Amino acid sequence: MSTPYDGKVALWHWKGTSVSENTIEEFARTIKQWAPHVTQVWVKTSDGDDWMGRYDSDPELAINGPDDIARWVRVLEANGMEFHAWCVPKGVNVNAEADIIIQTCNVPGVRSMILDVEPYS
Repeated sequence: MSTPYDGKVALWHWKGTSVSENTIEEFARTIKQWAPHVTQVWVKTSDGDDWMGRYDSDPELAINGPDDIARWVRVLEANGMEFHAWCVPKGVNVNAEADIIIQTCNVPGVRSMILDVEPYS
């Protein structure tokens, strides 16, 4: 069975304050310059029932909802890269977590959602 990851090289992105770039465009340029074989960027979109922006104060790179995801998709696609989302579900507020995941997956251009299920309470 094929997957969206076959034959691809990906980069895992946690949050905007963890990189020195100030915009998605700069981030994409840096990837193309230093890691030209990267074809996918996996961006953390939520943690539990919160958008990742709650934990990321970067005004340009933070994910606070579908509009931010759409911006990421547009910029990455313009630079020959795919957007893949990842999140950390906690199982505390399942309906709210599922709602954020569904909103993320419904943004055109989101190729997959990776669930980072961690072994903590």
